[in-house]
Amino acid sequence: MRKSNEEIIQKVKAFIMIDIVDDKYKSRTSDFTRNRKLPFKLLVLFMLRKLYKSLALEISDFFKELQMSKCFLSKSAFTQARQKLSPLFFQDLLQTFNHEFYTDNRGRVKQLKSRRILAIDGSTIDLPYSQELAQLYGIRKSKQYVYIN
Repeated sequence: MRKSNEEIIQKVKAFIMIDIVDDKYKSRTSDFTRNRKLPFKLLVLFMLRKLYKSLALEISDFFKELQMSKCFLSKSAFTQARQKLSPLFFQDLLQTFNHEFYTDNRGRVKQLKSRRILAIDGSTIDLPYSQELAQLYGIRKSKQYVYIN
């Protein structure tokens, strides 16, 4: 059986469009309780957009697309609203998406001997310096970073 893209998107959308914000997704229990220009749903939708322009232009375009062009929101107001949102929301959102994509979806997920195939491209990553990492991987050039090949 294969889930359609629409089915997966509907489940993820239902997760985002919750009416009552769970306290675990707030920095403080008092956050997202008053009616503001950037309530929880709009904040999340804005943060999920791919940004190409300056923050001020992106905010303006976002409200125009929602036909709320009379609504003005400063960069500072967005930053303050963003601080109210717990990173746990995005972890749970990703978990919801993964669950929907990989559950009851054998037609979409390619497997080899009943296992998903995952791959990496071998890119180099920079890790902050620590004794433990230095002993495990060694050091090259700079002592600030441990390079892994």
